[in-house]
Amino acid sequence: MAANPVGFILGGLVVSRAVAPARRLVLIRPLAVLAPLMLVPALLDPPPLVVALLAALCGFAVAGLLPVANGLFVRALPNGYRARAFGVMATGVQVTQGRPCSSRGCSPSGSTFPPWSAGGASPGCC
Repeated sequence: MAANPVGFILGGLVVSRAVAPARRLVLIRPLAVLAPLMLVPALLDPPPLVVALLAALCGFAVAGLLPVANGLFVRALPNGYRARAFGVMATGVQVTQGRPCSSRGCSPSGSTFPPWSAGGASPGCC
C-alpha cells in the first residue's frame, strides 16, 4: 500500500530537482500517458511485488506531471476565478473517486462486476 506514495515522493523529488522547468513542460504528455499505462500489466495477475513496483512507477509519473499541470492550470485562470475553479476541480475529483463505491453499494447484492471494472474493484468499499 505504500508503493504508490513512495513512488510519488521519489518522483516529486527527482523531477523537481533534476529536470529543468522547460524540460518538465515537454514531459507532460509522456508522463500523462505513462501513469495509467504502468498499471495495465497488473491485469495479467503478476506477483504482488511486481504490482507494488508498477504502483510506485505510476506514482513517480504522477508526481512528475502534477506540479507542472497545476502551474499551467493556475496561469490559465484570471485571478478572480482561481479559488472557484479549484473548488470545482476538487469536487469533480471527489465525485469521480466516489462514484465506483456508491455504484457498487447501490447495486443488488447478487450482481457481479468484472474484477477489472470500477465496481468490481470496490466490493467492500461502502
